[in-house]
Amino acid sequence: MKKKTIAKASLLTGLAMMMLPGIASAGCFECHETTACLTPTKPQGTCASCHLGTGDVNDYQSNFTIAVIDSGQWQTSGHGRPNIVLACDYCHDYDVRHGEPTNPFRLANTTTADAAGQNSNCLACHGTDAAGYDPDGQGNAFIAVNSVVKIDANHAGGRHDELTDGGFFCWDCHDPHGDNNIDMIHDEVSKQSDGQFGIPAETAQVSFIANAMGSDYAQTSAPFDGVCQACHTSTNHYTSASGDGHNAATRCVTCHEHNEGFKPNCNACHGYPPLVDIPQGIDGLVVNPAPTGSLTSGAHQKHVVDYQISCYTCHFNGMPDTPIVGDYRLQMGFAVFGFSGNGSIYNSQTLDNLYSYSGTNGTTISSAGAATSCENFYCHSDGTAVSTSFFDPSTFPGPHQSSPPWDGTTSCTSCHGFPPAYDADNPKANKHLLHASFGYTCNICHYGTTSDGATITNRSQHVNGRYDVAPDPTATVFVLGQIPSTVNFTYTYDPGGGTCSSITCHANMGTSANRPWGFSAITAGVSWSPGSLCGSINFAINVTSSTAVPPYHYSIDWESDGVWDYEGTVNSHTHVYPQMSTSYNVTWTVRDAKMHTLDSGTKTTPVTSSAGAANVNPVPNVNRTNIVYTPVYGNPGAPTQITGYAVTFTDLSIDSDFDGCGHSGPGSARIVWRDGASDILPLSLTDTPSGQTFSHTYTSGGTRYVQYSVSDNAGSSYIPLTPNIQVVVPNF
Repeated sequence: MKKKTIAKASLLTGLAMMMLPGIASAGCFECHETTACLTPTKPQGTCASCHLGTGDVNDYQSNFTIAVIDSGQWQTSGHGRPNIVLACDYCHDYDVRHGEPTNPFRLANTTTADAAGQNSNCLACHGTDAAGYDPDGQGNAFIAVNSVVKIDANHAGGRHDELTDGGFFCWDCHDPHGDNNIDMIHDEVSKQSDGQFGIPAETAQVSFIANAMGSDYAQTSAPFDGVCQACHTSTNHYTSASGDGHNAATRCVTCHEHNEGFKPNCNACHGYPPLVDIPQGIDGLVVNPAPTGSLTSGAHQKHVVDYQISCYTCHFNGMPDTPIVGDYRLQMGFAVFGFSGNGSIYNSQTLDNLYSYSGTNGTTISSAGAATSCENFYCHSDGTAVSTSFFDPSTFPGPHQSSPPWDGTTSCTSCHGFPPAYDADNPKANKHLLHASFGYTCNICHYGTTSDGATITNRSQHVNGRYDVAPDPTATVFVLGQIPSTVNFTYTYDPGGGTCSSITCHANMGTSANRPWGFSAITAGVSWSPGSLCGSINFAINVTSSTAVPPYHYSIDWESDGVWDYEGTVNSHTHVYPQMSTSYNVTWTVRDAKMHTLDSGTKTTPVTSSAGAANVNPVPNVNRTNIVYTPVYGNPGAPTQITGYAVTFTDLSIDSDFDGCGHSGPGSARIVWRDGASDILPLSLTDTPSGQTFSHTYTSGGTRYVQYSVSDNAGSSYIPLTPNIQVVVPNF
């Protein structure tokens, strides 16, 4: 392994160095004066006197071998080459002693003992936002140095484990001191490391002497020692034992950029995103390995550029978030706001023979609808999914309209009414029609989304899974035909419609300041009783409202800790609590099919868990006839001398109701040894003796009367054994 820094050498005193063959005492004193291991007094040039020579000598063990850097490689391909010429101090901290276990390479700018902390040594100059580094921080002996080469990312992907697999430490691949390869690539890269400091555990020979084309990075014939294949055993195209010629004429880093952790990008095969209607890289349709047959880039501009929607939203398990699999399948799978595409449909178009579609994340590929259109998911719905289905396409009640074709045009009526003029509760709470009849435009209540009522002026508040309701501070509306009013209100969201309060318009009308947005309340109550199980209750929610529309959706928080423990369509439950005869507050609510909820939103009901049978105390006992006395030998000066006796006895305690309601689990034993020591130790109590042994060492002979008591886990006190246990320790 061509890594030229000492990794685990012990701290060498001047005297120890003098005693080692081949290391002259003058070499030690040149750095450390003559009084053992002092801080080096010659930071400039001192490192080279020991560590620069002809040929590499590597040392990662505590064997006192001096690591040597080949001076020719340092000056031609390392950080000592022309136009760089860095002193050792820019990477190594000479205030750190040789063999320091927390920093064996003596690196500057490191933090934690892992790749994230160790790589700071390189990123101090090579990181994107790096300010550079001045070893003395004063601009005196050194000046601040920064790098024009900016690289943040190490290897990425599921096969790389940051603790061991190569590619996480910068020096797994790069030799800052130079080697025979270009770009400071090691002659032997690290396949496995110690995971702390990047000390190599397994290496691979690498040849990297040119970088004009892909075959310089990965070989198609033996030896398969390209820098992009030497470690790999199961990649799609190049491994340490094979190569298939994939893009051999193209530099690997064109598609697998270093600063993206060598993950494949899309620019070489098609645009990222495709924005023009011709096959080409960077901004066009698929060109590599062949066009797909698509003739238009469609709405990529609007989705990816204008709305900043991730590729992953519509291409689940597709590019660029997962590795290329080379199966010539176009992944169409919707993943909107964390929901799977179950129930969603993509209507396909005809592709060239090489290609086919792959429905992912539950999305169905169909040819029944208009080509290149989507069905049944939030983005191109009428917006009611926000309140009626929580965006889940598998339960979305409709309408299941199709989106506009991928290469079509859209307007404010493409997905929902302008304004949405459906009746209240059909399918959701709504009063748009009433307000539109007064001539109110969308900006009056949705000013954050549209400031003019005709165009979307803030796309981040459109198709975002929320109802963004905000008054237009610039608008004046007329109520009762003639009364002018500024617009101001506060909106509180609820799937059942929400509520507006402090409404200036309504105040001028002389009506209530708080008005629901089509809200209709449900009335419901609960019934409960102690259950037959230990610590359980039987609990049921009963809807009594005559206007509620089934099916009902129930939510229950058994401990009122703010987390719904149950959400579903079952209204009756048996719940087991961890304690008996204890009062709990149960928080619950219910919604109907129109998403109406209780008049107060949620209700809290106190309940008491059922009690088990009265606890039966355990019966303590030990085997008094079989107490074992074992001599202890512990004086190093007199190894045959007895220094104490270990006394061991066996528990015979029983608990007749150990498996009764609320009584199960481990018990404990309390032992007072009568020599100043006492213990409380876990004890496995059942209805038969446990046979568990307890030991204690006495350091003097004599008779003691040990107090022994046991307790179960059902709240009993410690029950003492009587009489006490007589222990007779031999004199010694």
